[in-house]
Amino acid sequence: MFVALVEWVTKNVPPPPSAYPRISDGTLVAADAAHMGWPAIPDVPGPDGVVNPVLEYDYGPGFRYNDDSGVIRNVPPPVRRAITPLVPKVDADGNEIAGIKSLLMSMPLGTYTGWNPIPRGALKGRQRSLAAGYIPFARTREERLSKKDPRLSIEERYPSLAQYRAGAVARAKDLVARRLLLQEDADRLLNQLESDMVASGLLR
Repeated sequence: MFVALVEWVTKNVPPPPSAYPRISDGTLVAADAAHMGWPAIPDVPGPDGVVNPVLEYDYGPGFRYNDDSGVIRNVPPPVRRAITPLVPKVDADGNEIAGIKSLLMSMPLGTYTGWNPIPRGALKGRQRSLAAGYIPFARTREERLSKKDPRLSIEERYPSLAQYRAGAVARAKDLVARRLLLQEDADRLLNQLESDMVASGLLR
């Protein structure tokens, strides 16, 4: 993106198109499992109640909201309204549909979330601050069925390491062609993905 920015400023080459979720195409929705299309993964918390509303405060007539300057007259300030944020819609794996997917995200090994609740202890259920979550796919179809996991297993998605790498190469080429990834970074990421898969023993 830095390269695209420089080319835009110095050569007037337009940057790659935006890929953020939108209400107009149904990829930006209410923050609950039903609207998001969240899969029913056994023993895994869903997104309901995770996203906090944004509170709009009334600081008084002397406060300028456009740049957070001026004088605050109302202390403590009353709440004008609670704004409920919208969130990206997800696919059958629970991964976001819209946006620019990284190479790993385009060849997922699990569900990647923007939240990560504390599983036990006095703070059970509270969200970890600035911590995302990862819910791995089952390794085999047998394991998936035994856990009643609706998401396809790694075995079902990527029958071999060679097929996984071929898919990753195709997606890396697409990202490079769309000017979303530099070739040197694509080569580095492909090598990293393959070494990680070999080290983990997920694929051979």
